[in-house]
Amino acid sequence: MIASFAAERVELRKKVADLCRDCREQEFIGIYGQEIGVYAGSPDQPGPLKQVIPVDIGRLPPAEIEDLRTGIICNQPQDKWRILEGYQN
Repeated sequence: MIASFAAERVELRKKVADLCRDCREQEFIGIYGQEIGVYAGSPDQPGPLKQVIPVDIGRLPPAEIEDLRTGIICNQPQDKWRILEGYQN
């Protein structure tokens, strides 16, 4: 939306939608393309992508790929980092 306009200046404003409560409080690890993605929300109600982890999922065992397809819920930040470290080793 144009907030103000003058010959030498235009001021624009954009309202950005805030994340829902679940997306602010929860996150899960899943698949983004052929890599690992960290998403806001839960696998049942996914929110936006927050982070891409450059790990080629094609090199993972089938059981781990299926876990990622299902979505791995991270209840604590340290859980997320521990899980992601496991995929990068």
